[in-house]
Amino acid sequence: METQRIIDNKNKSFKDIFFEVLNSFEVIFFLVKRDFVIMYKQTILGPIWYLLQPLITSFVFLIIFNKFANIPTNGIPPLLFYLIANISWIFFSSTFNSTSLTLINNADIYKKVYFCRLAPPIANIIIGFIKFLFQFILMLFVYMWYFFSDFESQISVTCLFLPLFLLHLSIIIFALGIFICSFTIKYRDLLMILNFGTQMLMFATPVIYSFSSIPEKYKFFAYINPLIPIFENIRNSLFGLPLIDFNYYLSSIFVTFILFFLGLKIFLKYEKNLVDTI
Repeated sequence: METQRIIDNKNKSFKDIFFEVLNSFEVIFFLVKRDFVIMYKQTILGPIWYLLQPLITSFVFLIIFNKFANIPTNGIPPLLFYLIANISWIFFSSTFNSTSLTLINNADIYKKVYFCRLAPPIANIIIGFIKFLFQFILMLFVYMWYFFSDFESQISVTCLFLPLFLLHLSIIIFALGIFICSFTIKYRDLLMILNFGTQMLMFATPVIYSFSSIPEKYKFFAYINPLIPIFENIRNSLFGLPLIDFNYYLSSIFVTFILFFLGLKIFLKYEKNLVDTI
């Protein structure tokens, strides 16, 4: 017997959303497959482009910020220092931008058929993880090259926390992405400042510098920017350095929860009139 589903305009609870996402596995898989094919269609080098980007950027940072500006790298080889920070930032910035444009980029699909509105943002994050995996493997090869040369690596158990830090970063991307995309469908001016704001945010996050190099009087900004403890811990966990003070990380978790529930609530509010607004 074929089941029927009634779609109404009533407010959805977080429980309804949770089960709706769970039942959207096939939709998410289709969107991931579609976007993955589009990424490499009519390209010569394919995934190699995603290896060249962080590698070239890291060499540029190496010359400008290490050789010229003499910014310390806490005993980590400068190329490795910038490489892990770059692939983490590329994961954040590219996935955040694509998630923020979810409603606009998928407007035609939204108008034709009903499906879980959160499926495309989740698919974007999975695509971001796939690209991150390619780049992380590259970083591991560079890591091994230094390991068998003159770099005395101090790998510790903290590296086991890396998946948790990446999960935390993904939640922030999801929360900020659905928050921004809820407004971009109505206020397209946000698109103009999205890329600029993301670039400026990089300088407020430990990408080209370490948290320890920040003057003590400015470290209170770590309580405001939830990305600071995550990026610092991603790098430190891989190289056996002490993790950032737990108070900073606790504040990051607190801000993340606020962003997540606020972003989800606003997204669900705008979802009701999504088709009419697009």
